[in-house]
This record gives sequence, C-alpha cells and structure tokens, in this order.
Amino acid sequence: MKIIIVGASGTMGKHLTTAFEKEHEIISVSTRGGDIPTDITSPESVKNMYKSAGVFDALICTAGPTHVGPWKKMTPADFKKRARWKTPRANKPRVYRSTVYQS
Repeated sequence: MKIIIVGASGTMGKHLTTAFEKEHEIISVSTRGGDIPTDITSPESVKNMYKSAGVFDALICTAGPTHVGPWKKMTPADFKKRARWKTPRANKPRVYRSTVYQS
C-alpha cells in the first residue's frame, strides 16, 4: 500500500513511519522536510501535497500536538490543551478540506 503520513517528523509520525515502512510505500509529509514538505495551515500547500503524492491507498494525519502515553495517565488539563489546538474556537490556523487529486 502507498500510505501518506502527515506529521511524519513528529513523535507519533516517526513511530508510524518506522512501523509501516517495512511492508508499505511511505510518503512522509511535514512542515520541515519529508518527502513532500507541506504547510497544513495553507490550503494551497495541502492541494500541492495531494498533486505531488498522486494516487495513494491511505492517509494518516498525526500533525499537531497530541498526548503521548497511556490514556489513563492523561489529565483533564492535557486533554484540554490538545483539544483546544484542534478546534476552530482556538485562535490557531485551521486545516481546510481538500480535494484528492489523482494522476
């Protein structure tokens, strides 16, 4: 399978890339490098990512802050901090829905 991993340079992205690259073709995407450097806050950059990747089987997005560790150890403050970044009410850049482009 051809799998795109967005956030491939982060903690979770690195682990997933290592786990999947043994049996799959991995396209790594991150702001600072990877196979396809992409700014996920820019609709044009995301559009270019899809064009560059071509046809793929799966996309995994680990971009943005997340809790790493057992869920039982996540505090309400940890959850709020991570969820706030991922919601529109936070004064943070938003990721826009994009069209998948096939070559």
